[in-house]
Amino acid sequence: MAFLLQISNSKSYLWFREHSQQLILIVALAVVLTVNYQLLFTFFWRDDFLHFYQIANWNPLEFIFLPYGNQFFPFRQLIYYCLFKLFGVNSVVYFSIVLLTHVGSTYILYKIIHLLTGKPLLAAAGTMIWAIHPGNYASLAYFPAYGQNLTGFLFLLFLYDLIRIEKDKISLSTITTIRWSIYIIIMATSYGTGLAIACLSPIIIIMILWENGKKWKTAASMLPIIVVILLLFFFKDSIYYYFSGEVYNSTPVALSVALNNYKIILEMFIRMCAYGIYCMVAFPILVLTYNPSGTPQYPLIAFFISIPVVILFIVMFSRSKEYKRHYAVLSILFLGLIGLHAYGRATLYQSFGFPINVASMTFRYYYFIFLLVTLILSLMADELDDIYPKIAKVTVPFVFIIIAISIYPSINLAKIIDVMAAASVNERKLYYETIADIEKTLRAYPTGSSVFIDNTMKNHFSIFLPSSTDFPGKAAVFAIGYPNNTTEGRRVYFIEKDCRVAQDNLAKKNWRISSLMLSACDLKKIRITDDK
Repeated sequence: MAFLLQISNSKSYLWFREHSQQLILIVALAVVLTVNYQLLFTFFWRDDFLHFYQIANWNPLEFIFLPYGNQFFPFRQLIYYCLFKLFGVNSVVYFSIVLLTHVGSTYILYKIIHLLTGKPLLAAAGTMIWAIHPGNYASLAYFPAYGQNLTGFLFLLFLYDLIRIEKDKISLSTITTIRWSIYIIIMATSYGTGLAIACLSPIIIIMILWENGKKWKTAASMLPIIVVILLLFFFKDSIYYYFSGEVYNSTPVALSVALNNYKIILEMFIRMCAYGIYCMVAFPILVLTYNPSGTPQYPLIAFFISIPVVILFIVMFSRSKEYKRHYAVLSILFLGLIGLHAYGRATLYQSFGFPINVASMTFRYYYFIFLLVTLILSLMADELDDIYPKIAKVTVPFVFIIIAISIYPSINLAKIIDVMAAASVNERKLYYETIADIEKTLRAYPTGSSVFIDNTMKNHFSIFLPSSTDFPGKAAVFAIGYPNNTTEGRRVYFIEKDCRVAQDNLAKKNWRISSLMLSACDLKKIRITDDK
């Protein structure tokens, strides 16, 4: 007994107790970095190469204001543009930014849960389960989805401010409102999820700050910004035409089409809700049993686990005195974002003959969804802890043991959980082999000469539904890798054998590609004329 008393009074023990919260946070962040450091070895694939070619080929504003499907995210495009101009295709730089953003989100998520519950261990557990979840890697390792990661980070900053104001940690000021306006603009122009959050921001402000007298005025101050954002979105095709001269017709899913296909939209909505809850609640089951496949089977256990959780949530919501408004905000966002995904994606997947049950398991859709589920589950765990304190003494150590056991499997599963992302290995090889092939041909010619290279590639990048002008062979790779048409004293031309592809690209007089490409058909005509 005296020995224990001596330990409890020692300087080391007192220092540990004083700094326990900081140490818990450091451990949580270290675990997240351990699982996700492999992002630094990720390479580009699919749409990355399309975007790089567009930057190298178009004028800056044409690329920045390019609509993508029915989405519009100029801020994400601006990030792409700046990184490519500064660092080229140095993937380490891009994914370092992704990793730092994810770690930043981890830190703010911890602060939010800790501020709400006052329990650092609960905050660390919830944060780590979300931040090391291998399903998030599908978004993190695909740079076109960076807008979603950035949206998650900015939303957490926005929510953290709201909760600090609610808890009287800071006051609601003009500077705070301006900061939120910046968050909202960046979110709305970075990803579709961000646009939805921006439109809902006044409701979020009112609900979280219900007892604050300035809530209505602050919420109203967001409306002009939302109007501007919506105008940009609705006129995105016209804006793009103004900067590019190219006609772009983005066609959202018509309401009549949605009504005719309500069954598959509803099916995808239900499946995504169940899967999002299952992946977070049954985290160790997913990590230890998930078998990546090109045609994965939707786990029926997702329904058996998510239904009791939903029932428990309804009970906790009805009983809660402290978190009712937080539950409401988070559940509105959860249901709303999944509803938008189902509305926009279900009919598209059906048109391509892609099973809805498989589409519902696309992990790139869940980065933000998992974040919301984590916050909801953390609040539920806090209330259950208060109701059953004796059980909590057992469950908290158990949860940390589960997290520790899951670290190594999470590292391994993250790399293979998105089967399609395995293409990045092949596309890294294809890109550098093509560059090496071009350089070999270049150096076979003397300095000062014109070099004519066959534009045909051995394989193609996995760009989704490319047109004749999206990525025209070796010429596109050359445009990405070389800023000028003349390199090492040699003027480079690429001979395109497909007359239609050559004609379509040569017609783009304001694009760089028109000065790089020659048509084999035109050269053939010249030879025939010369022979005559």
